[in-house]
Amino acid sequence: MSKSSKKEVFLDLTSFSSDGDALAKAQAPIAEYERLARSVLVDSNPSHDLTLLHILIASTMLRARSLHEGAVREIQKGNPQAVFALLRALLETWIVPQYVLDHPESLEVFVLGERDGPGVMRRPTTHRLVDNAARAYEGLPRVYEQLSDVGAHFGSLAMWSHWQVVDAEQHLTRYSTVPHWRDDEDLKKACGQLIESATCTVTVCQKLFTKHPKGLGKVAARIDAAG
Repeated sequence: MSKSSKKEVFLDLTSFSSDGDALAKAQAPIAEYERLARSVLVDSNPSHDLTLLHILIASTMLRARSLHEGAVREIQKGNPQAVFALLRALLETWIVPQYVLDHPESLEVFVLGERDGPGVMRRPTTHRLVDNAARAYEGLPRVYEQLSDVGAHFGSLAMWSHWQVVDAEQHLTRYSTVPHWRDDEDLKKACGQLIESATCTVTVCQKLFTKHPKGLGKVAARIDAAG
């Protein structure tokens, strides 16, 4: 993803020498989730106090890892419908800490939820989160729109995702009831999108912690470092 809304965003797949290479590179970022979570909770936190920011980042890392590992498994199985649903969920994960990075006052509503009362902040809508993240990642709204079409809303992209054109002139197509990648490049595209989302997730959370190295918000608990 780079720095505008409806602009098409193209993945650079030249770094993948094969499907196996793409899968190996898509698995590599998983270790970064654990590294950053440990750094935030333990290595850079000698008191082991957990502020709301510590909880946000650690929870983001766990959710991102869970979604990432699921996406890798479904890529291997050739299940694009599941892969793009997981990619959409991963995007919706990292745009939350991105919003907190830009609007620190929103931290409490994300971690503790909405509360009743006048003047209480409401959780921003997903579209507001996407628009906010698009200020740093141009083209993100278009990416989110496409992932939603395929992975959540059963739009036109999802409708045609398993049909293969055999002969355009004769209007011949091929269909299977078994999930599969429509063409040779689709697996690599999924791996590329997964790597980009992982990079965004770790980068945003690292920036957030660098900006607030002692945490942010009230201390909610203490971490059991042995665990």
